[in-house]
Amino acid sequence: MVSSSKELVRALFEGEGVERVPVFPPFSGFLATALHGITNQEAIDNPALAAHAQIEMGQLCGFDGMEMIADFLCPAEACGSKAQVPDYGLMPTISPVIEELSDIDRLGVPDPREDHRFVSSLAAAEEIDKRIGRTHYLYATMSGPFTLLGELRGLERFFFDLIIEPGAVREMMRYANEVLNSYHEEIDLLDPDAIVVADPTTSGSFLSADLFRKFVLSSNVALAHRIGSRGRDVMWHICGDSFDIFREMSSVEADMLSVDAPVSLSAVSDLFPDTIIIGNLPPEGALTGGPPIEVVKQSVRCMNEMIDRKYILAAGCGLTLDCEVEYIRMMRYSSEQFSLIRR
Repeated sequence: MVSSSKELVRALFEGEGVERVPVFPPFSGFLATALHGITNQEAIDNPALAAHAQIEMGQLCGFDGMEMIADFLCPAEACGSKAQVPDYGLMPTISPVIEELSDIDRLGVPDPREDHRFVSSLAAAEEIDKRIGRTHYLYATMSGPFTLLGELRGLERFFFDLIIEPGAVREMMRYANEVLNSYHEEIDLLDPDAIVVADPTTSGSFLSADLFRKFVLSSNVALAHRIGSRGRDVMWHICGDSFDIFREMSSVEADMLSVDAPVSLSAVSDLFPDTIIIGNLPPEGALTGGPPIEVVKQSVRCMNEMIDRKYILAAGCGLTLDCEVEYIRMMRYSSEQFSLIRR
């Protein structure tokens, strides 16, 4: 019998029988600070507050794995894009830095240690690791290169570039990979269990499988290999109805795939039988408006579909600001009750 959440997750990696299905958020940083009334700016200025909010929420909800870095879009601002800092939630880009394609030639790779948002995230992550790193599986979230480019170029222009300027897109992808590699090198110093690649812009809702194969796949293969070669587990998250995108990712060395609610868990698991599949619980509805029994129903549906497979119960995407803690806690309750019934 395992004695900690981290050991439970590790047992799943090793293919051992686990006493219950592990539970992740998977993305909860912005919700945690919002629930504590900590604004984004306050969290940046005082990372200890952000760390405390993360830990308290994770323990309250019974998460086995927890996000130690949540601000996955911070490299965009460091590269020169202007970001909005709302009181709560994601900090979106409001003015991309690549106005003209020739702008890429003047961009240098930023020093992550001069990125005030990232430095704050590192400080919060260090506090989280110090307090629960021995007992919980911890992961740091960063964007994928394609998603980062959407923040640097602007989505509308970027998708237009895919059609008429393919060579420029490939050059920009090389730049984005250099930027992210510099951030990953700093994250490695934290010694996290995993690095999560959050890649919402590659969603099948936006991008065809053909375009994914032409512009994204080789970059993702290299990125996953680089992360894995440094001794980190690799988790990949793609939003929306992205089964065709996952079908293209067979050569990406991901240890975990986080899938959104529209995707069939068992179908993805069939494609990746040795990979841990995470998620699928719809945040909208089940975790935002109840009734709480709906969380139990959806959780049991996921766990039933993944019986005898490597699976972690989690929301299909990030926990939005309207998710309610009492409903989120039902995920851990469902996992415990499901394990009792299965014995």
